Amino acid sequence: MSIRLIAVDLDGTFLKKDHVTVSQRNIRAIKLAVEKGIIPVIASGRTLSIMRGVLRQVPMIQYAVISNGASALKIGTDQPMFVDGIPYEKWMEICNIMDRNHSIYEIFYNTKSYMEKTMWSQYKNPYLQREFLEELKSGITACDNLKEELRACTIEKISSIYTPEEFCDSLEKEILKYQDMEITTSVPGNMELNMGGVSKGTGLKQLCDRLNIRADEVMAFGDADNDCTMLQWAGYSFAMGNASEEVKKCAKYITDTNEKDGVAKAIETYVLRKEYWGCV
Repeated sequence: MSIRLIAVDLDGTFLKKDHVTVSQRNIRAIKLAVEKGIIPVIASGRTLSIMRGVLRQVPMIQYAVISNGASALKIGTDQPMFVDGIPYEKWMEICNIMDRNHSIYEIFYNTKSYMEKTMWSQYKNPYLQREFLEELKSGITACDNLKEELRACTIEKISSIYTPEEFCDSLEKEILKYQDMEITTSVPGNMELNMGGVSKGTGLKQLCDRLNIRADEVMAFGDADNDCTMLQWAGYSFAMGNASEEVKKCAKYITDTNEKDGVAKAIETYVLRKEYWGCV
């Protein structure tokens, strides 16, 4: 196995169930992989401003594929290598629909997250832990008028953190009319939208093309539906033990759960080898 790049999803994969903590074993595995010349990459639905806490724990991360593949960048530059985004007229229409359905949503643009102040004060999702919500909220830029603040801008992604249950059906019905959009969800009440054809798979491929790295030199880890294209593209793909059966079908291998250091165990076994003989 000749691995030159390791791509890891965050929530449900590289992070523990609190969505905040990277285990010491995962950190050590990435550090040792870097010492062998391997490039570590985060591949996340988040944008850069709301993954700073992860980067502080794992400062050796070199690149990030962000916003479900809409963009990628080298850590430390904050300048996107590319943007496969949603044009202003399109995302404004969708935000109007979300407004009518009382959604709390944010806009990912130029590696940052933006939200109107009225929504920022109501930032919540009853299915997510308070510590995680506070971590996300700390990376959001609150503004008075989102549509004016980002007028004429092409954005990375729209992320609705929560829609009240009684409005979920009507929101989904209206959004599904936009057949040129990619729609994913990770927890109840959540909805994430990218332009059609944009995915972690396309984003990771574009990054690897720029780094002259082939698919068969890439190791990738994921647990959710939005990881499937990345797992299908990478030469050495690992579904987490906590992934759904559909996601496991997209991967070539299955590792342990995120709570049991599944990422580290696969790296130790397939990349580090002798260095970890006898590791428990």
